Amino acid sequence: MRAKFSLKSSLLIICVSFLIFLFACNKTEYVEQSLNEKLKFNSADYQNAIRELFVNNDSLFAQQDTLIENFDTLKYFYSKRDFKPLFIKSFEEKGLLYSFLITFKNAEEHGLNPEAYHYGWISEE
Repeated sequence: MRAKFSLKSSLLIICVSFLIFLFACNKTEYVEQSLNEKLKFNSADYQNAIRELFVNNDSLFAQQDTLIENFDTLKYFYSKRDFKPLFIKSFEEKGLLYSFLITFKNAEEHGLNPEAYHYGWISEE
């Protein structure tokens, strides 16, 4: 009877050890999402949005072309670039993003309201 108990105990210990080994080896590493993934940023969609701002005459931006200084020049510039963004091309360029954030923060020095650029909301992100 003691031999049966020892055999059962040994078998149980071996099975538990094997399961622990099996699950320990099957670890998946947590990979943090990039900022582009978190914000669901797509550069092609961004480029199309810029195109729509200039080309779609129904857009509020295009309707205010007389209020925007050098609108025609701006439209020409972006059309020659196939409406590719000039400044923000990706949210992975952290150095550029931080420089924009500092510029927005210091907007008051230029007589502008930082909240016009959503500084508070952006800085919390």
